[in-house]
Amino acid sequence: MAITPDNEGLRCAPHPSCPLCGAGCDRVVEGVRDRVYSAPGTWSIRECVPCGVAWLDPRPYPEDVPKLYAGYHTHAPAPPREPASFRDRLRRGYLHFALGYRGGSAVLGAVAACLPALKDVIAGSALWLPARPGGRLLDVGCGSGTLLRAMRDLGWSVQGLEPDAEAARVAREAHGLDVRVGTLDGPEFRDAPFDAITAHHVIEHVADPIAFLREAAS
Repeated sequence: MAITPDNEGLRCAPHPSCPLCGAGCDRVVEGVRDRVYSAPGTWSIRECVPCGVAWLDPRPYPEDVPKLYAGYHTHAPAPPREPASFRDRLRRGYLHFALGYRGGSAVLGAVAACLPALKDVIAGSALWLPARPGGRLLDVGCGSGTLLRAMRDLGWSVQGLEPDAEAARVAREAHGLDVRVGTLDGPEFRDAPFDAITAHHVIEHVADPIAFLREAAS
């Protein structure tokens, strides 16, 4: 892998071909900076005309990727839960009505079912997973554990995998979650069977999305 000159402390490697379909591309947006979390570096983004995927070219060297997340939001614990509100009861009701989770009002669930925008948001908060009491769930790229905590409350037996050691520490210490540092292709859960594997807001951070999905499916 050819390494390009330093990009504000990050080594980078060229990646001119689409990571999804392999096509080359000349459509480039240059001079891009992270204006949300102030990650270092100035970047160029290529877009694949045939399939629409966009990616960084050059890409940060894998060993330097953690530097991009030094100030990421997952380094802070999730805010404490608010007292049960009507909105929360509506959420629990729809999860009971549509996905079979316990503890909700079927009447409120039926009300939420009449509101398309709301029911999609509620179902999305559980990633559209039907209830499976005691089912094993692995969240890859779990950050500080916000989703894991919510799924644990819904009856899942949860574990997390997170490449950012600081975010994993927050998940363990602030929320009492079993979160290990690593990536999906590592040894941490190699032989462990799961009923569901989630990767919420993760695929866009993965260098090889096809290999990532194949590993999850295996």
